[in-house]
Parts: sequence; structure tokens; C-alpha cells
Amino acid sequence: MQKIPHLLILSSILCFSQNENKNFGQKKQWEFRAGLGVQKSLFTEAGIAYHKANYSDVGFYSQSFYSAVEYSFSGNIYAIKAGYEINTMMIATALETKYQTNFCQNDFVITPKIGVGLFGDMMLYYGYNISTNHNPFQNMGRHQFSLIANIGKGFLKYH
Repeated sequence: MQKIPHLLILSSILCFSQNENKNFGQKKQWEFRAGLGVQKSLFTEAGIAYHKANYSDVGFYSQSFYSAVEYSFSGNIYAIKAGYEINTMMIATALETKYQTNFCQNDFVITPKIGVGLFGDMMLYYGYNISTNHNPFQNMGRHQFSLIANIGKGFLKYH
């Protein structure tokens, strides 16, 4: 007889704690991408990103496919890049490929990145440049820090 109140309390706790994962918002849109960073010298980038974000009661997840042009002030090096990034809560990861040139030499670079992000809209990354052409641009460096923004409707707003 004493177990019945305990069973009732336990069953009511289990019933009320069973919430469904409701999707509060979803965003799929093209956004302007801008960035500023350093890899021994200052560089900037501008481009576009296709950003998909999901906002729910259990957290946040987003992914972006992007393409951009990059300019490095040291050595007048230009680059065309494409990449993919994922943001889960505040953890941001990305994989980027770029073709860079100063019109005398060129290189194809692969850059894995990790960092922190806000809603997939603003990210601070550390990246490591992996050269496929024996690193012809020594003034670029292998280590990269960048601040990236995907700017679109609802920028920095959790839906």
C-alpha cells in the first residue's frame, strides 16, 4: 500500500517530463559573407553563403556552404575559396579550400577550422593552412585566425 503513492509520484514525474522536441524556427537563405583575419599578415574576404539554421527547444544547429574571394595585404595575394561550416550551440567547425595566387606563383590550400560561433552568423576561427604546392607564400603562414560574419535577415537573432 505504501508503494502506490510512490508509483503515482514517479509516473506523474515521467509523464510531465516527456516533452516533444518542437522545432521553433528554421531559416534557409542566401547571405552576404564578410571576414577579417590574420595569418602572419592581415587578410580580408567577401562572398556569399547559403545558410540553413534550425532553432528548437533543445538548442541550435546550422550549416553553411560558402564561396568568397580573399585578399592578403602581404604580397598582394588573391584567392578564390569555397567551404562548408557547421555550428552546434557555440562550437563552430569548417573545412575550406582555396586557390591563391600573386600572378607569379600559385597554391591550392586546404584549411580545417575550429572555433566559437553565434547562431552561424558570427564565428571566430582558428585554422591551419595545408599547402599542396610546398608553401610558396612563406609570408602567409600556416596558422590563421579569422572573424567571419554571415549577414542576412535575422542577423545575430535566435528565433
